[in-house]
Amino acid sequence: MDRIRTGLMSFGMSGQIFHAPFIDHNRRFELAVILERSKTRSRAAYPGAKIVTSVPEFLKQDLDLIIVNGPSGLHYEWTKAALQVCRAVVVEKPFVASEEEGEDLIRLAKEKGSILSVYHNKRYEGNIKTLAELLGRNSLGSIQKLVIRAMRYRPTLGSKQWKEDPLPGAGLLYDIGSHLIDQSLWLFGDPQDFSVQIEKQREGTKVDDYFKIVFKYVGFEVVMEAGFLQKEELPALEMHTTLGVYRKFGADPQEQQLKEDPIDWENLGKSASSQDGYWKSAEGREIKIQTARGTYGEFYEDLSQYIAGKGKNPVSPEEALKVITWIVKIKQKAGVV
Repeated sequence: MDRIRTGLMSFGMSGQIFHAPFIDHNRRFELAVILERSKTRSRAAYPGAKIVTSVPEFLKQDLDLIIVNGPSGLHYEWTKAALQVCRAVVVEKPFVASEEEGEDLIRLAKEKGSILSVYHNKRYEGNIKTLAELLGRNSLGSIQKLVIRAMRYRPTLGSKQWKEDPLPGAGLLYDIGSHLIDQSLWLFGDPQDFSVQIEKQREGTKVDDYFKIVFKYVGFEVVMEAGFLQKEELPALEMHTTLGVYRKFGADPQEQQLKEDPIDWENLGKSASSQDGYWKSAEGREIKIQTARGTYGEFYEDLSQYIAGKGKNPVSPEEALKVITWIVKIKQKAGVV
């Protein structure tokens, strides 16, 4: 198969860490064009790529795949433009800001016969891969409650206006919530009912920066919680079953590992043994559970196969739209505009 000529529409944190390294490292892809409107960091990092400074110029390039990874409020506009000129498009999460935008993009992709995928990369993290494996173990009993957390201590507002200003697609629910909701839907499907708490906790914040969502399924519930004012570390995962509890502290290591220069590809995604979780039985017996290796790069490997007409879409736009549908329902129930 010819290499997939790929264009990256932004070279911020997302482009530098979550996309460019994997595109450049995978022999099925060629990182051909990078849009960097005001800085020149990409030139030194990827000298073989053509650097352009405007969206119109970018959209004129001869590309097989476009990665839409700019500010979330621009996802709809940029993806719609990309689908007009390219046969395959990947959109960063959150997919879009509204159901209507998502439906329009899905319709356009079908009209054009184009591939559209959404980068819900946290499906490829070690914590969730380990959890999925544990859910298949009959020896651990039936699940009663699962808690997925993304809590940190960051009391000051960030510098990215598109995340901190009350714009379409802004706020923690769209940012981190889209990941956690996707994980619950991916593992268990739609809940029967739900409850929600959304708050603005940091001084001066204009957007939601804390949420607690409870998806209620038959016989168990999934609690999703994220915020910026948690000083004491809590388990990232906590699964209670009829026979015991599994707890896992610590986030997936890939983001930090991808900031290293050079990247240690041989060990990328491997968690330190000190970050392994523990299963504690109802009788008090503890067993260490090794954390699966995280594999963000697997998204692009799966995508390359799908573009070649093999396998399936790693994250379909219909799946990503369902996440947006739930975000809209959650905001409505919480009375958040």
